[in-house]
Amino acid sequence: MTRARMAAPRTALLLAPRSALLAAPPTALLGAPRTALLAAPRTALLATALLAAALLAGCGGGGPAPELPPGARLAPSPATLTNLCDRAAQRADVPVRCPKRLPAHRGRGVAKVQAFGKTSGAYLLDIENGFAGGEPHAFHLLVGGQREPFGRNWDGIDEQLRVTTRKVTIPMRGGGRFTQQLPARQIGTARVRGNDAVVLREPPYPQGGLHGGHVVVLWNEGGHGYLVSVHGERLSQRALTSLATRIAASS
Repeated sequence: MTRARMAAPRTALLLAPRSALLAAPPTALLGAPRTALLAAPRTALLATALLAAALLAGCGGGGPAPELPPGARLAPSPATLTNLCDRAAQRADVPVRCPKRLPAHRGRGVAKVQAFGKTSGAYLLDIENGFAGGEPHAFHLLVGGQREPFGRNWDGIDEQLRVTTRKVTIPMRGGGRFTQQLPARQIGTARVRGNDAVVLREPPYPQGGLHGGHVVVLWNEGGHGYLVSVHGERLSQRALTSLATRIAASS
């Protein structure tokens, strides 16, 4: 959408008549001249203003990546992660993309790292990054890759990467079923070193499993599939997406 269609001022939108608002399509209201919106109640308009905002958001143009808060800015990755990447590379049939930069560890000690994956077809590295006492901070990250590239619709994700892709229920004692797992949902797209990427949001734990509550960026590179997964406190979804893509670009 052009800036011209965004020109109606907020004061005008707070006066429009209910009947006119409900009758007109939202796109027409976005482009309406100021004089056409100067005469009536505020209740209908509130809903229309929200709808207009949603339409504008859907036009793309999300703007540049947000500046990250100081507590989420990237620093050189710890030697423990570099060593873990080296060990993963010895057993994996996929080149290991090891991030050179991560959010600095917070709290006592150092970042705790461990590897998941039962076969050489995929690797998944887990980073527990400490807590910041309520300040903006990414406290849990995962990086991984698989031998085969992800499919055209971002399917074909190796189970060893632990991304939830379907709903799973299990029977409960006494009757009924418990929802053990729900699929991640796509929330956007991105670019990683010139490669198309998809951005997913995992449901909260336990339905999101190991990635519960994370923003996950998936991309294909060099004929293989890769991911970076980030969870944080006091960080918006957009900030987490920006953080994940920056980590991916450093790998």
